Amino acid sequence: MATVARPASTRGPRWHLRQRDVVPYLFIAPFFVVFVLFFLGPALFAFFASFHDWRLLGSMKSVGLKNYRLLLRDATFHKAIGNTLFYIASALVLQWPLSLILAVILNRRRLPGKSLLTAFYFIPVLTSSVAVVIVFVVLLDKDYGLLNAPLRAIGLSAINWLGSRRLSKFAVVLLITWRYTGYNMVLFLSSLKAIPREIYEAAWVDGAGKLQTFFHITIPMLRPAIAYVLIMGIIGGWNLFDESWLLTKAGPADSSLSVGNYLYRMSIQYLRMGYGSAVGAVLFVVMFVISLVQMRFFGIFAKED
Repeated sequence: MATVARPASTRGPRWHLRQRDVVPYLFIAPFFVVFVLFFLGPALFAFFASFHDWRLLGSMKSVGLKNYRLLLRDATFHKAIGNTLFYIASALVLQWPLSLILAVILNRRRLPGKSLLTAFYFIPVLTSSVAVVIVFVVLLDKDYGLLNAPLRAIGLSAINWLGSRRLSKFAVVLLITWRYTGYNMVLFLSSLKAIPREIYEAAWVDGAGKLQTFFHITIPMLRPAIAYVLIMGIIGGWNLFDESWLLTKAGPADSSLSVGNYLYRMSIQYLRMGYGSAVGAVLFVVMFVISLVQMRFFGIFAKED
């Protein structure tokens, strides 16, 4: 008895459609595997650990909200928050306006050496943190710092940038400003180049001056770039670690301690992993809320007509 061949049309198209639905997920699967293993999984575990007393080498002991209640009364944690807010405020007042000014200058059509200057300003962000700190130690050290050499030469006392409670934060601010101004400048510069020149020419024909075009054309057109720089800058400020830790050891007397430094101290130096996880959870909530407020303020969630 001859067997009847199964029509190819009953299986081929179905398999083709199924393959077309499955293959895209196979291509994006590596990202989600890495995200779950190295980001989402550790984050959820840290949140779970924040409700426990865990010394890393021992077993976990559930303590409920004890770690969070201790944070509310922790004067050192409050000091770290104050220092971090100072670093963010200094970037808002000094670093980001300076980046915008440099971007506007480098965006001029007739400026010799624009490419060289752009690369020159961007080099600090590519330099390793350790190398940058060594440079600033040579500049700011009380005994042999280059900035103190002219003061000693004219008989004035040297400034103790790195060992003073009042000045240590300013030393960190100088380092951060020097290192990241060029990075933000490049972000602003790329957005400035995307603004059509015809808009400026039309404004000049109508009699607008340079300041008027800057505040009524340049700033509004840079709104997405400004939002990105502010959001990423504030997140980076809350995560600040290398600069203050390497330059001043977060001191003296915690005068330049950041929240990132405090988290490292609790988790790695003191092995209070549960308490450190609580610090990290609070830090995440703060950054998430601030980012949402900023995105809503800049209209990122607004629907276009």
